Amino acid sequence: MAHEVIGTAVMVIATVIITAALLNAIFPSVFGVSDDIRSTGGEADDRAATSLAVINYEVASQSELRFDVLNNGRTEFQEASFPTMTVYLGGANTPLMLVSGSVSETEPYWTYTLTGGDATWSQGETLVIQVHNPDESFADGSYRLRIQLINGAMTEQAFTV
Repeated sequence: MAHEVIGTAVMVIATVIITAALLNAIFPSVFGVSDDIRSTGGEADDRAATSLAVINYEVASQSELRFDVLNNGRTEFQEASFPTMTVYLGGANTPLMLVSGSVSETEPYWTYTLTGGDATWSQGETLVIQVHNPDESFADGSYRLRIQLINGAMTEQAFTV
C-alpha cells in the first residue's frame, strides 16, 4: 500500500514538472508570435490610414517638373521624415529610376515645399515636389512618378509632357 502512494506521488510530481517545462517552452513562443502579429497589424493600419494623391503636375521649366501631392489620409508626417521619402521617375515603358534627395549638378534630384505653414504634413495639406534634371530637359513623352513614404505607403502617377 505504501509503495502505491509513493508511486502515485512520484507520478504527480513528474507530471507537474513536465507540465511546467512545456509551459515555459510554449508561452514565450506564443507571446512572441502575438507581438509580431500586433506589430504587423499596426504597420498595416498605418499604411491603410495613409492615402496620397497627385492632384496636379506641371512642367515648371525645361529641366523641372512640379507635382502637387495631397495627403488625404489620417496619417500625419513630420517634415523631418521627408528626406526618407523615395521618389522614382521613369518613362511609361521603362524602369523607374531612383531620384536622389540630394542636390546635384549632374544627376536628377528632388526638392519639396510644404504648403501647410507648419512642420507637419496633415490631412488635406499639399506637398509640392519638384523634380530637377540639371543635365538635360525633360523630353516630350509619357512618364511615371512614384512616391514612397517612410511607412511603405506609395502612390504612382502617369503623366505626359
